[in-house]
Amino acid sequence: MPDLTRSDGRAAGFDPLRDHTERLLGPGLGRPTAASQACLHPHEDVVAATVEVRKELTGYAAAWVALLSAEGAKLLRPGHRPAWSPDGTRLAHLVDNGVQVDEAVVRLEGSPERLAWSPDGSRLLVVVAERGSEVGNLDGSGLHPRDESWLPHVSSSSRDVAWRRLVVVDLGTLHTTVAGRPDLNIWDACWSGPDSVVVVGSDGSSTESAWYTADLRRIDLATGADQVMAKPPRQLGAIAASETQVAYVDAVCSDRDLSAGELHLLDLATGEDRLVEVPADVSCVSFVDGALGWAGVRGLSTLIGVDDRVLWESESESAAGPQPQASFQRGRVAFVRSGHHLPPEACLVTGGSLQTLVSFAHPGCAVAVESGWTSEVRRWTAPDGLELDSWLLLPDRPGPHPLIVSVHGGPVASHRAGWPGGAPLLSWLLSRGYAVWQPNPRGSSGRGLSFADAVVGDMGGADAVDIRTGVEALIADGTADPARIGVMGGSYGGFMSAWLVTQCDLFAAAVPMFPVTDWSQQHGISNIPSWDALFLAAGQDRDRSPLGHAEKVRTPTLFLAGGLDRATPAGQALSMHRALVARGVPSECVTYPEEGHGTKNLAATVDAAARVSDWFDRWMPSGA
Repeated sequence: MPDLTRSDGRAAGFDPLRDHTERLLGPGLGRPTAASQACLHPHEDVVAATVEVRKELTGYAAAWVALLSAEGAKLLRPGHRPAWSPDGTRLAHLVDNGVQVDEAVVRLEGSPERLAWSPDGSRLLVVVAERGSEVGNLDGSGLHPRDESWLPHVSSSSRDVAWRRLVVVDLGTLHTTVAGRPDLNIWDACWSGPDSVVVVGSDGSSTESAWYTADLRRIDLATGADQVMAKPPRQLGAIAASETQVAYVDAVCSDRDLSAGELHLLDLATGEDRLVEVPADVSCVSFVDGALGWAGVRGLSTLIGVDDRVLWESESESAAGPQPQASFQRGRVAFVRSGHHLPPEACLVTGGSLQTLVSFAHPGCAVAVESGWTSEVRRWTAPDGLELDSWLLLPDRPGPHPLIVSVHGGPVASHRAGWPGGAPLLSWLLSRGYAVWQPNPRGSSGRGLSFADAVVGDMGGADAVDIRTGVEALIADGTADPARIGVMGGSYGGFMSAWLVTQCDLFAAAVPMFPVTDWSQQHGISNIPSWDALFLAAGQDRDRSPLGHAEKVRTPTLFLAGGLDRATPAGQALSMHRALVARGVPSECVTYPEEGHGTKNLAATVDAAARVSDWFDRWMPSGA
C-alpha cells in the first residue's frame, strides 16, 4: 500500500485540503463567522453572543463577545458566555480565569464555565472548574491547565484533587465567596431567589464520570446547606428556576451538555414534580413572564416555543448548539440558525415573525456549496417495523454513488440540518463526488425517551442493524454503489464504525475517529466509566467490543485518535489497529499528540480531513 503520509509528517493529500480550506475560510479571517450562546437584551432587539473569529489559517479560532443587532455585529472583547443584567444596563461574560463585568475583571481560581445574574443584579453566580479538573468531552476532553504543566494528575481512592466550585461575586465590592460544601461538585447552577441557588451536583466526587449520577439540589447561600430536590432516573439536562419553581430536563445522556429529553416542573413549596407536555425533546429551558420558554428537537426538526405554543419550527434549518439553544425575553426569542445551504445567522422572533439580525456569510461560504450538492430526507424501516429518518447529501452527478455513512456521536445525539462550511471535510467529500448519508438510528435524540432508551443496554445491537438495513435500502433503490460503501464517525460514531465492519461485509473502507474498541479497557482507563456502565448490559463489555471480533474484519480501516483524549483514550484506536495489522488487514492509526476528543487546531483538522479523504479515495474512489 503506498504511503499516505509525506516525509514531513503531513497527510499525502494535505495540500489540496489546505487550498480548499483557504478558499472556504480565508475570506472570513478577522470577522465573526459563527455564533453561539446567544443572550437577548431584556428590552432591546440586541443579542450578546459568543462569536468565532480567526485571525489566520493556523492554530485555534478565538472566542469573542459581540453585540448583534440590525446594525450589524460589533466585536467587544475576547471572552464567552455573555449575560445581560436583569435590567439590561450591564453585560457580564467569562474570560480565562475570571469574569468580566463591563470593564472590571474579577480573577478566579480556575476556569469559569457558567454564569448567572442574581435577580436584583447585585451579584453573579459563577461555576468554576479548578485547575487540573477534567474538561467535558464536547469541549475536547483533557484537563484544565495548572500553574505548572509538569504536575501529575492524581487519581485516589481517598479524595479528588480538583473540583467545580460555586463562586458568588459581589459586584459592589468585587469580593468572591465560595458557596456549598467542599465535597459537593457543581456542574450547573441558577438563582432561585435572592439567597438560594439550584444546582446540578455530585456528592463526594469531582470526576467527569460523577456527572452521570448527579442530582438536583438547592443551596442556601447564608448557611451553605444543601437539600436534594430531585434525582431523575436518567441524567439532568438544562435547568432554570424562579423563587417558586424549578424547571429541569430528564434525559438519556451520553455526554455532559449534550441533552434533550422530558421537561419537568418542580414546585419548591410543595415538592410536586410534574411532567410538562411539549412537542419536542427539550434541550433548553427558561422562565419568561411566568411561562416556560424552551427549545428542542422532534425528529429531524428544531422547535422553539413557550409553554405549549411553537414559535418557530424547521426541518431544513436548526438552532445552534450541541442541541438547540435559544434566549427568551417578554414576547421575543433570539437564536442562531443555519442550514445545509444557509450560513449561520442571528435571528429574532417577535409576534410570530422571524427577522435576521446578522448574517455571518462571507464570500468563502460559496465554496461549501459550489459543487452543486443537494440534501434530502430519507426514511427507511428497520426489520422490527420501526420507521427511522436520515439526511442524505447527494453530489451533483448521476448515481449510483460512492456512499459514506456518517454516524453521529453520543449515541444520544442526532443529525440535524446545519451549515457544512465551518470545517473542510464534508464539503470536500461532496465536491469529490461522494454521497454522505447521516442516519439517526434508535437511541438518537428527537423521538422521545423510549426511543433514546432503546440503545441503553444494547449499543451495537439494534442500532447497528438500523444502520446496516438503511445502507441496504440505499443500495436497493439505486442511490448507493454496493462496491463503494464507506463508514466514518467520531466517539460513539467511532465505535460504530469499528463495530460495523466486524458484523457485515458491506463496507469497502472505514474511518473510526476517537473510537471505543474494547469496552473492558475503556471502563478501566477512560474518565467516564459511568457512561459504559449505564449503556452496556452485563457481559456486553466483551460481546460488543470490536477488538474481540477483529478476526472477522476484512475492511481497510483508518483510525484517528487524540493524545490528550481522556474520554476515549488513544490506546483504544491503537489496540484495534494492531489487531488488524496482525491479521493482514490494511490499517493505519494516526494520533494527534496535542488534540483531545476531536481536533481543534486548524492544521490538525485539515490534516485529519486529508487523511479521511485519502483513505476513501484509496479504497473506494469516487472518480473525481
